[in-house]
Amino acid sequence: MPAGQEAAASEDGPTTMGPLALLKTSWNAVMAVKGRLFLLIILSNLVLTALAFPLAHWVFREALRADGMYAIDMDDFAIAPGFPITVLLLAIALLIVLLALVVEFAAILLLLHDPALTWKQLGREVLRVGRKVLHPSSIWLALYLLVLVPLSGFGFTSAALNGVAVPNFITEELDKQTFTRVALVVLYVILGYVNIRLTATLPIFVLSKDGQTRALSTSWRITRGLRPWTLVVAVVVLIAGLSAVSVAGFYLLLSPTFLADNVAPAASPVVAGLSFGAAQVLSLLLTGFAVALLAGILTAYSAAHTSKVTPFSQTPALKKSRRIGVANTTIAVSAMAVLGVLAIPTMYAISDHPETIVIAHRGFTQGGVENTIEALEAANAAGAEIVEFDTMQTKDGRFVVMHDTDLGRLTGKSVKVKDLTLDELTAMTVHDNAGNSGQIPSLVEYVTRANELDQPLLIELKLSGAETETHVQDLLDTLDEGDLLGGHLFHTLDKASADELKSLLPNTTIGYIMPFAGLGIPQTHADFLVLEESSAGAQMQRDTTDAGMGYVVWTVNTKDGLNVRMIDGVDAVITDRPDWALTIREHLQEDSGLAGRLSHIMSSLFTI
Repeated sequence: MPAGQEAAASEDGPTTMGPLALLKTSWNAVMAVKGRLFLLIILSNLVLTALAFPLAHWVFREALRADGMYAIDMDDFAIAPGFPITVLLLAIALLIVLLALVVEFAAILLLLHDPALTWKQLGREVLRVGRKVLHPSSIWLALYLLVLVPLSGFGFTSAALNGVAVPNFITEELDKQTFTRVALVVLYVILGYVNIRLTATLPIFVLSKDGQTRALSTSWRITRGLRPWTLVVAVVVLIAGLSAVSVAGFYLLLSPTFLADNVAPAASPVVAGLSFGAAQVLSLLLTGFAVALLAGILTAYSAAHTSKVTPFSQTPALKKSRRIGVANTTIAVSAMAVLGVLAIPTMYAISDHPETIVIAHRGFTQGGVENTIEALEAANAAGAEIVEFDTMQTKDGRFVVMHDTDLGRLTGKSVKVKDLTLDELTAMTVHDNAGNSGQIPSLVEYVTRANELDQPLLIELKLSGAETETHVQDLLDTLDEGDLLGGHLFHTLDKASADELKSLLPNTTIGYIMPFAGLGIPQTHADFLVLEESSAGAQMQRDTTDAGMGYVVWTVNTKDGLNVRMIDGVDAVITDRPDWALTIREHLQEDSGLAGRLSHIMSSLFTI
């Protein structure tokens, strides 16, 4: 049945489908076109990865260059003469991504909705949807698909959206206070509720004459009250089923490498590489079929509640073609082989024993409040090779050890570091949620104790608002006066301070922190980059290493994350759990097999 054809039912019909009926309808629709759907998934992802996203990446890079930037570096941001061109190019890049995603989803929806469509007819229908996306109101669809869906995790998804999330360092900081923790939970609840109410937007937009605004409003209307419970239950059952299939596939693909580790260790890298190639293809297909089944559920729900979306066509699907089966098999096997061969050098590389340096973030907070002497001593006792801490300038131009510019979180008093003298600050007691307490130390006290422990430090220079024009020199003078300058590293979020530190201390290792990064390394004189975990990707690691700079990832606080970063061979990890990091590194150094390492790499592929 052609898209846009209206049923004779009322606008919001009373028809109700239970969860099992929604799942059955979706399953039948997917099975009716499984061969063509398989080919469509492969071709659409090929177009996305080989054309659409590289084009968007290139446009984005040119947008930055138009404003005099060469990487996503907020410290370099400025409204330069090329700023209008930057805004225009960024809008074009966003439109390319939006168009690519909607076209991918639309092709699947249209094929499921009318299995009798020929490839030519399907192409015409996809072009029709594409023209609708180009309407100026597409901003609302962009916000829904590119922000709301990935943040709340309910609705259509794509491999391209997997990295869209609130950065870990933000959520971790918010989680340290009861009020902000509750506020974050409330925010996610609201996002989840709004997403459920808008979850029928895409089927309505693709399968009816409605534009984006009407599709959003119709979805909001047909999901009011308790109506969506059947939809939510169906999606939960779908996720549970796909998760079981995912786990089975994970262990099935891991077993050859486990066998090779025990029978023919020399062949393990080759076996692991081929297994990883197969995993990438099967993960792609599993994700595609998951999207298709979800599309079927949402379409069936929408058709049951509004006449704008007609039920699935009962017209028989096109006659099965043996050529499609041969093409699917050839493409899948070829892709597995190519990706597997390309992965073999990586497997040889990760088989090396990791030498990743473990840096304790603000000390070890299992043994004391962050940035206190007690946390420093606990990190040293845990075996951390380097302890990272924060320092900033006080009202009287001296330096205190503190991360927050406002002391409310740790002292319960809403006062700012810039408004207090060093003596006033060091007289204050800090507390954390674990029940620890301690005194705020001065920079001199902290570094002196570290030297007594023979503990190397990574000193982060933060800006409090009280810093003088010579604050970098003031910091170095403070340390030099106490003979405390040698043997330690520095890093900072402020690029100007990083460059000045390197200028004043040419023989000292200096780092530059980038909480948001991508598209290339920044222009800096620093010796190493510190990347926030969510934006620390493989390409950024390669670019940084090729530039002769160290690559440090912060803050890695899960065992899986620590495993993956060490397997990736990053130069250092900054973590709140140095004890875990050291144990994991020791285990990886002792483990001569590849199965364990491959499992951590593959785990991200098989996450539903």
